[in-house]
Amino acid sequence: MNGWNTEEVHAMYPSQALGTLTKREGGLVNVERPEVAGILREMALSGRGNLDEGETRQKALEEANSKATRPRMPYTKPIFGTAIGWAAEVAPPEVLDGLLKHVDTYMNPSWANGGLYYPRCDEKEDGHGNWRFVDPFTGNGAIGYARLNVPDGQKLMWEKAWTPQQVQDTVAVENVGFADGVDFLRSQWCTESANGFTGLVLSMRTWHGRSSKIQPDIVGLPNGQYGVFSDGTLLKTHVQEGLEALRLVIEVGGTETNR
Repeated sequence: MNGWNTEEVHAMYPSQALGTLTKREGGLVNVERPEVAGILREMALSGRGNLDEGETRQKALEEANSKATRPRMPYTKPIFGTAIGWAAEVAPPEVLDGLLKHVDTYMNPSWANGGLYYPRCDEKEDGHGNWRFVDPFTGNGAIGYARLNVPDGQKLMWEKAWTPQQVQDTVAVENVGFADGVDFLRSQWCTESANGFTGLVLSMRTWHGRSSKIQPDIVGLPNGQYGVFSDGTLLKTHVQEGLEALRLVIEVGGTETNR
């Protein structure tokens, strides 16, 4: 919605976040379950408490629990995943940072085949109302998306979508897949620097720690002469003419390699 109605989305954020996103100790931000959020919002608007104080949140939690009926399933909608995606789009940076601290504290961050995920958890919350429930959408997709998104990212994609010509003119790395076992820590096309350097910088390492030989294709290079370096050592030179890709052969290990 922020892509096409951004003014309203940003204007609504403070009232929607009130009671729903609460600050905790250590810079963490919690997503309150809807019943608690409603009580907290009413308490804040009526002056019955300070939402930054643990005592106020505990009172709201106890009041919500006293009225709650046990559902068949904890939740049917990915509430936390939706909230963290929303925060990544329109919230102040400290709110998103606090939510990410929360997931790394309460949602059991785990790694499998080089990928970070948050495994399923059917427990709704702990005794202090800290959110713990993890559904597949949240644990496998939404949190990762929130880490990668930039403020107003959906808006930027809506208003400044890439054209076919932009895609063709953009330097990119192809012919590398998940099966190669390589994480790309950096891929940056540099056009300006203090020493006049122009070129592509890649930083890589394998996620499994073993050696892996990859053969990436560098496409979209502007015509000209290039040097291919590995950790500062010149390996070869290349003259780019036309649209032909530059094929590299790189041995990547468990420590960072820079090209």
